[in-house]
Amino acid sequence: ETENHLVKTFEDFNPESFDLVISFSKSASEKALSWSDGLCENLYFPVKAPQIYEFSRNETLASYRVVRDEIATILNKQFKYND
Repeated sequence: ETENHLVKTFEDFNPESFDLVISFSKSASEKALSWSDGLCENLYFPVKAPQIYEFSRNETLASYRVVRDEIATILNKQFKYND
C-alpha cells in the first residue's frame, strides 16, 4: 500500500539526527553534502544506473538486480557484514 505515503526530501529531515548518509549517485552525494553541512558523515559509492529496456521487462529487472547486488557487495565490504 503506497497510497498514504508521502515523498520526502532532505529538507524534511534534520541532519543532526543522522550519523551517516550513503549515496550511490553523484547528484545524491552532492545534495547530501550540501544538506548535512558537516553535521554527519557522508559516504559516496558510485554505482551505474540500471538500464531501462523499453521492450523487455525481464532485461530491465535483470539490470536492477545487478545494481542491487553491487550495492549489497559495497555495503557488505564497507561494514564487514558476513552472511
